Amino acid sequence: MLVSRRNLFATAAKSMRCLAQPLARSFSALQPTPYSLYLVTDDKYFEQDGDELFVQKILSSVRGGVTTVQLRLKDQPTKKYIELGRRLQQELSDIARETNRTIPLFIDDRLDVAML
Repeated sequence: MLVSRRNLFATAAKSMRCLAQPLARSFSALQPTPYSLYLVTDDKYFEQDGDELFVQKILSSVRGGVTTVQLRLKDQPTKKYIELGRRLQQELSDIARETNRTIPLFIDDRLDVAML
């Protein structure tokens, strides 16, 4: 059976529409998470405030409307970075449960810390 190019393209387009429609419906059902206020930490504040005040400032910022936190500590030893990352992860999880939202924590430029 000889199929013309026109029929071949029409059949392919029809198949693509059939595949694309359910996919479009499933994506439209997803609710976008608004990451509108992004906090990036800085070593300067960590060194001047110490651990506790540094963490409390981050948590206060999140309670005040920050939607995403990036832990950026360029001059801190790995052990301190990991301790702070774990603590913030736990504290942010607690706030997320209380407020029924997602609060991502990004670890800047340190894959070894992010993996732990």
